[in-house]
Amino acid sequence: NVIYLCVRQHLTNTSGEGADCRQYGEKLFLFDRLIGFLAELDADIIIVCLKTTYNHLLKSFLPHLVKNDSLVVLIQNGLGLESDLQKEFPDINIVGGMAFICTQKIGEGHIRHLDYGKLTLGLHTPKAKDLFDSLTNDLIDAGLEIEIAPDLQSARWRKLVWNIAYNGTTVVLNTDTKQLMDNASTRQLVTDLMIEVMNGANACGIQYPIEMRKL
Repeated sequence: NVIYLCVRQHLTNTSGEGADCRQYGEKLFLFDRLIGFLAELDADIIIVCLKTTYNHLLKSFLPHLVKNDSLVVLIQNGLGLESDLQKEFPDINIVGGMAFICTQKIGEGHIRHLDYGKLTLGLHTPKAKDLFDSLTNDLIDAGLEIEIAPDLQSARWRKLVWNIAYNGTTVVLNTDTKQLMDNASTRQLVTDLMIEVMNGANACGIQYPIEMRKL
């Protein structure tokens, strides 16, 4: 049984509709209820796909969802997310995740999934190894493309090489990735940003150093 939850702001913006997934025959996933109006669900697995700017909400709604052996999966971009959550909830089991997808914001509260769909997962809480293996096996059996990260922090840095180089640049320059790559000057800017993030990652001593030729 899968229940979809949505932050009130986004449910209002989408007129209560949900997420538009054109890759899968324009299927629309409806949100079951608003975060903030939760019953005690005692969920086995909680998949968090919030923007990290909303992570302060986790303190209020996770207690309504988790039980002793629940697994919380943070499919978000950034660093230190799992450690921050573990400090707030020392006893829960945490997995980090990164979604490699192509999306487009086509309106307020309306994000369209266009392509790709690989999910990289890495275990943060060592005692949850059996739960983690069960989750990844279920996702693979369901047809998802899953990559297991042997070192979660290395994987998070590797994702940020792309996110930092492209996401902020497209916003600041009011453009898209194709235009960035078609122009020699902006393509060089993207390359310079990637190198800067890689240098930062490697300077932090990640377990699997990042090389440009391997991206």
